[in-house]
Amino acid sequence: MNSDLTGASSTYLNYIKYKLLPPAISYFKKTLKVIPITGKLIAGSDTLCYVPTPSSYKTQGIVGDLTILVTGEYSDESFLAWATACAQHPTTRR
Repeated sequence: MNSDLTGASSTYLNYIKYKLLPPAISYFKKTLKVIPITGKLIAGSDTLCYVPTPSSYKTQGIVGDLTILVTGEYSDESFLAWATACAQHPTTRR
């Protein structure tokens, strides 16, 4: 897991990595139907949805059809999390 959660405790990072993400990944694997791509996904920008793009995503690419980037910050806002699509396939718009 690439993390830009500077200052977050190891307990918090472990919670995200081992408790929060596995059920989310399992849900998406069971729920989403995709047309598999051939090759790798290559990120073409320094940020994706305001999240710094890991350099390996730009140089080596990603094997897969979906990438979930996780970030966070300390806040007094009343929401816990949000999600958005950062990039979509140019033909299918998925």
